[in-house]
Amino acid sequence: MKNLTFKQTAKENRENIAFLDKLIKEEVESTDLTAIINRWVQYVEDIKELEASHAQFHASLLELIDPIKGIKTMIRALIKEAVTNTSYVDRNVVAYRIGKKLLPKGKVSSQYNKASTALSLGLNIINIGATCHLLKYKMRKGAENHTISSLEINSALLDEAIINRAKQTRAGSFMHCQPIDHTDKKPGGYLKTQETMLNGDGFGTIKTQSDLANQASNKLQAVRYSIRSNYSNKLINEYKALDKWFNDKGQYMNSEWAKFGADLKEAVESEGIYFPVAYDKRGRIYDRSAYIKYQGDKYQKSMLEFSNKEVCTEEGFAYLVIALANEVYSDKCSFEEAIEWYENIEDNDLAKLVEDTGNPIAITLYQDVLDAEAGKEVGTVTHWDATNSALQFYSILGADAKGASLCNVLDTGVIADAYGELAKALNNACEFDVFNRKTVKHAFMIYFYGGMERQLLDNKETIKDDDRFKGQTLRSVFPEELQETAWEIFEDAMNTIAPSAYQIMSLIYSYNREDKTKYCWTMPDGFKVETTETKTESVKGWFIDHNGKTHEGSIDTVLEAGNKYSRALAPNVIHSIDAYFLREVVRRCDFELQTIHDSFGCHPNNAAKLHQVAREVAADMLEMDILEKILMDISPEQTMFNIRKGRFPKGELTREDILNSSYILR
Repeated sequence: MKNLTFKQTAKENRENIAFLDKLIKEEVESTDLTAIINRWVQYVEDIKELEASHAQFHASLLELIDPIKGIKTMIRALIKEAVTNTSYVDRNVVAYRIGKKLLPKGKVSSQYNKASTALSLGLNIINIGATCHLLKYKMRKGAENHTISSLEINSALLDEAIINRAKQTRAGSFMHCQPIDHTDKKPGGYLKTQETMLNGDGFGTIKTQSDLANQASNKLQAVRYSIRSNYSNKLINEYKALDKWFNDKGQYMNSEWAKFGADLKEAVESEGIYFPVAYDKRGRIYDRSAYIKYQGDKYQKSMLEFSNKEVCTEEGFAYLVIALANEVYSDKCSFEEAIEWYENIEDNDLAKLVEDTGNPIAITLYQDVLDAEAGKEVGTVTHWDATNSALQFYSILGADAKGASLCNVLDTGVIADAYGELAKALNNACEFDVFNRKTVKHAFMIYFYGGMERQLLDNKETIKDDDRFKGQTLRSVFPEELQETAWEIFEDAMNTIAPSAYQIMSLIYSYNREDKTKYCWTMPDGFKVETTETKTESVKGWFIDHNGKTHEGSIDTVLEAGNKYSRALAPNVIHSIDAYFLREVVRRCDFELQTIHDSFGCHPNNAAKLHQVAREVAADMLEMDILEKILMDISPEQTMFNIRKGRFPKGELTREDILNSSYILR
């Protein structure tokens, strides 16, 4: 363990962005900045003497900042951008970062004015850098001929050691030793940069979570993985050709591929690897590795297996076959039909079918099926997903048997197809037999996660799988005479097939308040949810050169803002509930698991146990007043009123219904 810890510490020092920052800081601290500082002071004096409009404003902005601190902050930002950016350095983005870091607290009250002032401050500081020849301005053409103000950083600023270190840095990586546990008092994960909460929106204040909630994250972190020894070079070469390795200019990002290659080589040579995790604000759990990761794309997922391999039991082999059938045959057939399909297909036909999919998960699952059939140990990670998880949890919250029957929470004798039911409802309403499950699938999914009329009906990306309507909007599929009322028809159809979900979603939205920006609640395991209402605004800033000419810059930035009808509140509530479900399932399982939002990965030998635990947790949630307690945290007065008025729907779904479900995970 001591050697692994030493190896991990060295890895984090070599690859972590925090240590790149440390190296840059040391380089700047050791540089004689006297000439640049003098130029700063003179620049401010020059601005003061100008008769141009707002010259005094810009001079006073710069006078708020200690010149030494301002120069060091600017140079550190320029160096980091120059050595880490894979495309171009955006002047306005860098200026905003500099200004936001330096602007004294409390100087500006309004959020917009604060952002605008920070941008203006940063633009003025950048211009001082330009007069010192630390950088040059360069105009670029972006998408749709949009003009981008970019920077070229003076190469004299870039030390070779920093350039080499930057080539090795990454957002995160796997670990050689088991990650540090998260506790209610201290973040966990990496040895040197522990983090419990991702807090990606920048407004979060919660840093740690309850020990009960952390039992799930710590169990996930304790799982040891290996790179599959039979992962083929063909799959690696296919992965190398994906669009993700090209920048917005169409140039291949060799440095990014090199980082992946270095991680892969190190992982292959390791005795086993671990993945540190952290929560988002709703409680969903993310692995923090960037290149080798189990929550990544199909290639990344298929590279990994559990280090603790087992010979498949008879039951485990059946679940391994089902997992393969889900990838290459059908994920809508029963488990029995999947096994029957496998038993009846010829070996050569199956091998060709797998190869023709081009699906790396199918290819690696097939390899494991062959190994397991031969009695060899396998470390396969089989994945079991919730069927339309938003509808599942809405149905459980409202004890809605009708909604539950559409998402496999309640067995009906057939595999549920909520998308097909929506298509039928729309065809009936329109008296027009044109909709099918492919036409409406994506719209159904995003509706329960806050999708509105324009996003569902007028977006050409809404129909993803139906070749008949490729490039068209969902509204255009409706009969011409019904297109103006298509949204009302769509919502009525959703209300028809899932009335409880529709009612609960509307109830949650009624808690929006225009003057409220933060919504906080606590889940049954003590996880504290803190969400912030935001809006993206284009913020303008200005700088003045010493010829008296004013120049403008703008950025799109996220500002905290209340919203009379935000579509984020209901999805945030549902995400926090599905995250609780996930944590509770992980906590109760006595075997290795991985999670990808509403999907669980386990060894095929443990798949039956996983399904049973999932049923038990869902059944327990049916008997809890989770929604009432969440809304009581948000507004006790409104919730008590809604309880008195009977606005929390409770249907006839029973605990036994859920415990008898065959496919709560599929």
